[in-house]
Amino acid sequence: MVFGRRNASQAQAAAPAARPQPAAQPQETRQQVFPAELWQGEMGDFLRQMGMNPDDEANLIPTGASFDERVARDRERHEAKLDQVNRDVQRQLPGGRMLPFFLIPEPCWNGDMGTFFMARLRFFPYDDWNVVFMPADERTARALNARMHPGYVVPGAVELVQSLVKESEGKLAAASAAADRTHDFAAFDAALNGVRADVWGVAAYIANHVGARWEPPKSWTP
Repeated sequence: MVFGRRNASQAQAAAPAARPQPAAQPQETRQQVFPAELWQGEMGDFLRQMGMNPDDEANLIPTGASFDERVARDRERHEAKLDQVNRDVQRQLPGGRMLPFFLIPEPCWNGDMGTFFMARLRFFPYDDWNVVFMPADERTARALNARMHPGYVVPGAVELVQSLVKESEGKLAAASAAADRTHDFAAFDAALNGVRADVWGVAAYIANHVGARWEPPKSWTP
C-alpha cells in the first residue's frame, strides 16, 4: 500500500494522502480472523462476553482497499480538528495559523514500512499520537510561546524509523515462533505492545527534537 508522495518542500506541511483505490470490499467478502463457525455455540458466547463481534473491524483481515478507506476517514477527522485548532488560535491572534507535523514522517507510511505499521501494529498516519500542531510562522510562534513548524522532515528520522522497524520485525518473528511452540499468546501480545511503545518512544524523541508539545498515549508506560 503506497500513499501519495510529495516533493521535499511539501513533505510535512501537507498531510499524507491516500492513493485512489476501488471502494473497500463489503465486510461480508473480507476474510474473518475468527471464522463464522467459531461464533456459534459456547465459543461464540465466550467471544461475545469478551466484547467481540463477528462484524467488528478487528475481526476482519485488512486489505489494501480497507487501509485506504481507514486513512481517508481519518484524514477527514484530522482536517476537521486542524480547522478547529486554527479557529481557536485565530480567536486569540487574528491571522495566526497552525500546521500539522507528523512525528513518524510520511516516507515511513509508504511501502513495506507502511504495511508493517498498519497491518501489524494497527497504527495509522493520522492517529492522534503521530500528529502535533505547530505554529506556521514566527508571529504565531511568539504569541503562543511555542516552536515554529520546521517545514521539513527531521534529518535522520526516516533512517531511525527504518532501523526500528527492522529490529521490531525480528522481535515479533521470534515472539510468534515462541508462541507457536508454547501457546503462550499473552507473551506475544506483550511483545507486540512493547513494539508499539518503542514506536511511541521514537515519536517522543522526534517531538523533543523539534520542540513540539506532545503527550504519549494513555496506554504507554515508558
